[in-house]
Amino acid sequence: MSAFGLYVPKSGAENLGIGMRDGVWGWKEDAVAKQVHALARRGIELIEALRPGDVLVFGFGGPSSRVAAGGWADATLGAVHVCAVAASSYRSSDPVWPDELYPHRVGLDEVERGRGVAGVLLGGEAMEALRQSANLYGLPIPIGAYRPLPLTTPTEGGEIDLAGPLDAMRHAAARREQAEHRRRLLGGRTSAPCALCGRVLPERHLRAAHIKQRARCSEREKRATHNVLLACVFGCDALFEHGDVVIADDGTIVANGRSQEEPAVAGAVAAIAGRRVDGFAAERLPFVQWHRTRHEVAS
Repeated sequence: MSAFGLYVPKSGAENLGIGMRDGVWGWKEDAVAKQVHALARRGIELIEALRPGDVLVFGFGGPSSRVAAGGWADATLGAVHVCAVAASSYRSSDPVWPDELYPHRVGLDEVERGRGVAGVLLGGEAMEALRQSANLYGLPIPIGAYRPLPLTTPTEGGEIDLAGPLDAMRHAAARREQAEHRRRLLGGRTSAPCALCGRVLPERHLRAAHIKQRARCSEREKRATHNVLLACVFGCDALFEHGDVVIADDGTIVANGRSQEEPAVAGAVAAIAGRRVDGFAAERLPFVQWHRTRHEVAS
């Protein structure tokens, strides 16, 4: 996993919000043509170097970037968004932002955000990468050493001091397609069976769960209807997400061996192991095979 700093100017506030909401970021043609002399690379090379799982640290609301190297070490940023790259670079002419096309894009999963973030929380190398990005069309600049957040600082009295309002930490808004998947799976019903346990439950207790981990999906895979299933909140969603159960090629639910080591988990797994997933189809195979491999279960 590599990490990159990417700065968004104040004029890009609306675009930043849209990008976090829709799980996508893009660059204009003049940005990708930019030569980054300090790195001996062009902008397009930096963008094409981004791989799924890499970290993008978006900075916003910083001071003037026209300062010497290291000049942002003690600065405070108005906002920081930490994202995982969910899809490698691609070109698209689909309209996303109101001002420009930004055709060179990557898919994102926002995992954390904070407001009023002190540079010391990110580290000097991350702040320097953001300063350079601010001077280079918002290109992703590699961070040599990046320590994972959270964007918190310890305080006395047994409390945590979050950088910004608590609601700012939410990241579900970036998963816009899941509501549409859920609507289609329900098909207008107010109750439906969980695909794993088969219990018919009210819609409020059912989630649209991606089979292949969403953070590892391409944009097309996120949209694929065969990559989601209805899973209940009474355990099935969590059992599948964490790989305590997987799905065989014929649609049968199989217990992952490790679940037997935890009696409480083993009991929940035993209740659904051996069932066939409701509505299983051959189109689901690439996704269930990925899920089994992810959780180290042989086909």
